[in-house]
Amino acid sequence: MGYNSKASTAIRETGRMVRSVVEAVEDDKVFWYEECRLPATYQTFFQLHLLYILILLPRLRVLPATEQLPPHSIPEPVSVSPPQNIDTPSSSTSILTKPDYEVYVTELLNHFFEMAESQMRVVLGKGERERVVRKYMDEMGTQWKGAGVGLDYVMGLSMSQVAEEKAKADEELASWVWRNLFQGKGLGKDVGMEDAKLAEQLEQVVRFIRKEMARLDQVHDADVCAGNIGKWSMVKEA
Repeated sequence: MGYNSKASTAIRETGRMVRSVVEAVEDDKVFWYEECRLPATYQTFFQLHLLYILILLPRLRVLPATEQLPPHSIPEPVSVSPPQNIDTPSSSTSILTKPDYEVYVTELLNHFFEMAESQMRVVLGKGERERVVRKYMDEMGTQWKGAGVGLDYVMGLSMSQVAEEKAKADEELASWVWRNLFQGKGLGKDVGMEDAKLAEQLEQVVRFIRKEMARLDQVHDADVCAGNIGKWSMVKEA
């Protein structure tokens, strides 16, 4: 399997994409952890990085079956051990026979869950039993599926030809962010200063999601396949 084969390229370049997500979360940590006051827990770590992955996935899903890639001059190999809870190809041969939109989605999720599991092991400690790690990772897999289905529903509303459905898309997206990222905090019956601030933060995240999805839509297929997805915006720049 050569350096510029479909399988090697997909593994390498989706690895770059996940690293760009890690950098984006780190760059915006003041907003997430200080302004939004999200707790510094593994759950927040997972959901924050998942947010960026879910923003990126729709762009990968619309890749053509094959795309001519530009040559790479500097090798940057990435080693991947796919997690057990993700449906991944069993061999490089199966990867080679899959269209780009499947290969890139699969490999992006492989990298993401490899990173998530690595962080989980740090949190639990080296001596934790393997079945405990697997149990928690299964839960994270369930969260990924639920969040993905929820966001797909919102995106469906955004593209709806029914005016009433399209009109409530941003409201549903804000609700999705509130449930998954802010874990349903605040916004009680008596809206105070903190709740007003939360509503403003939700609006900022909604604008960010919309802006980044629109930006990624403008990136050429060949650039996406080559891992050149551009720099993520800061949330408050949206």
